[in-house]
Amino acid sequence: MRVLLGAVCLVMLAGSVSASDADTIRAFLAVPAEERLSAALDSGDRRYLGVYGFSLEVPGISDPASPWPSSRVLPIPGTSDSGDFELNQSARDYATQYNTLLRARLSPTGQ
Repeated sequence: MRVLLGAVCLVMLAGSVSASDADTIRAFLAVPAEERLSAALDSGDRRYLGVYGFSLEVPGISDPASPWPSSRVLPIPGTSDSGDFELNQSARDYATQYNTLLRARLSPTGQ
C-alpha cells in the first residue's frame, strides 16, 4: 500500500511539474517577440533566446550541435526534451523569430 501511494504521489508530482512548465512557456510566449526584444535592448540585454531539448539550442542562429556560451543565451523557461512537444516547438519558433530580429538589429548593416 505504501509503495502504491508513493508511486501515485510521484506521478502527481511529475504531472504538476509538467503543467507548471507548460504554463511558464505559455506566459513567456504571450509577449510578442518584437516587444520582448525592444524591452531587452532598452535594458542592455543582448542575449539570444535558447530552447532546451536534448541540449540548449539557439534557434535561427546556430547548428543545434554547436555549443553556445551560457552568458550569451537566455533559455526560454520551462522548455525541455520531455513534456509537450508542440509547446516546445512553439517556443522554438518564437526563439527563431526573436533571434532573427536580434541578429538584424545587432548587425552593422541591419541585415
